[in-house]
Amino acid sequence: CMNVSVLSLMVGKRLGLGEEDMNHLGMGALFHDIGKELLRKATLMDEKAKHNIYKKHPVVGEGLLSQIHTVSNQVRTILLQHHEMENGKGFPAGLAGDQIDQLAKIVSIADLYDNLCNDLGAQRRPTPHQAVTKLYKSKDQFSAALLQHFIRIMGIYPPGSVVQLSSDEIGLVVSVDPQKPLLPSVLVYNEK
Repeated sequence: CMNVSVLSLMVGKRLGLGEEDMNHLGMGALFHDIGKELLRKATLMDEKAKHNIYKKHPVVGEGLLSQIHTVSNQVRTILLQHHEMENGKGFPAGLAGDQIDQLAKIVSIADLYDNLCNDLGAQRRPTPHQAVTKLYKSKDQFSAALLQHFIRIMGIYPPGSVVQLSSDEIGLVVSVDPQKPLLPSVLVYNEK
């Protein structure tokens, strides 16, 4: 959740969101999966039952936070809508396009990127570069403008990508300047 929050705030900063929206975005991203606690308790269920519970976790999370009166409606909306998709094929309500809150759309992109890079159940996790590529290939699910901002922030070679340089050396991308996405800062691997 911390990764999703940081990535979401990076997009919010790039968009020039105001302080209040940045606070809502950070809190919504931080708590976006609070409803997944149901899944942790569902270990004896079959996969179909677990999937049905998973599809309800946004509603459950929003319900939990609605009991805390200091949590804003905007934060609860992020929880409720972070699995909705631009093409209307998301859940829990099947919202599409402008029906989805902009901050929830940002969290949705950051969440999928983080899930791709950190899926502990995957036998072979994609590299950050491959994860960005998968996001781009799934672009009908996301706001094109927000996805473009996310990709610009992460760069073509996101931090954590292993790259082979023109000198045939191997390196690890450590940071990216959005103004120069093709020239990331790289830590070169030295066998010596």
